[in-house]
Amino acid sequence: MATNLFLVKNLHQERVVFYWVNKLGKRVSPLRSTQNLAEEWWKNHMFSSYAGQERRKTIIDRRKCFNTRTIMNQRTNIATDPVGRRITDHPFTVTFNLYNKKIREFVTSIN
Repeated sequence: MATNLFLVKNLHQERVVFYWVNKLGKRVSPLRSTQNLAEEWWKNHMFSSYAGQERRKTIIDRRKCFNTRTIMNQRTNIATDPVGRRITDHPFTVTFNLYNKKIREFVTSIN
């Protein structure tokens, strides 16, 4: 990802957590209980670190709603990218899934 931040899914104190690490593996975000909360933190982080003048009034991208995007395309007759131009508009996935490894180790240890 162009932000040099990577999403990690892990097990912490018997619960699933999500957090962001930098390219050195250092955690840069608080622990979040869901992937959506981790995404929200990341978007806030990206918007707050932007040095230019921000033109968007909200971090929520209207393009994520397929119906809204379809209506916009029909009204304007202009073909636009349904995903968006900014990196925060693009979907992301878990980069490092440490949770599965820890669960396998736990199951192996009790057998």
